[in-house]
Amino acid sequence: MFKDKKVNVSIIIPCRNEEKFIARCLDSIIANDYPKDRLEALVVGGMSKDETKRIIERYTQQYPFIKLLDNSKKIIATAMNIGIKHASDEIIMKVDAHSTYPKIIYQIVRSISKSIKRIISVDY
Repeated sequence: MFKDKKVNVSIIIPCRNEEKFIARCLDSIIANDYPKDRLEALVVGGMSKDETKRIIERYTQQYPFIKLLDNSKKIIATAMNIGIKHASDEIIMKVDAHSTYPKIIYQIVRSISKSIKRIISVDY
């Protein structure tokens, strides 16, 4: 399925009050070697009381593949559901806002493409 082409990847980043970490997280995603035209980062903010939202907004202005979504319930599971609902890509990854990610996106996509043997689709 993914062997001969670059696939689109949606990265969901639930976050709340991560002002000390979110910039490093986003910088690490930006630094990844995966093509940015095949990538979207959906930061699902949980109504932070610190500067997290403003930091993310600066990134969304500079990097069109980074998008900010609101999670008024402030629950990680809700953030994931919001992210999945808005994800437009073939592979969806969840990452933590307080972590950094070395150049792993391409490796993950390649691993997935090697492990998938067959996909069955059933339409009703």
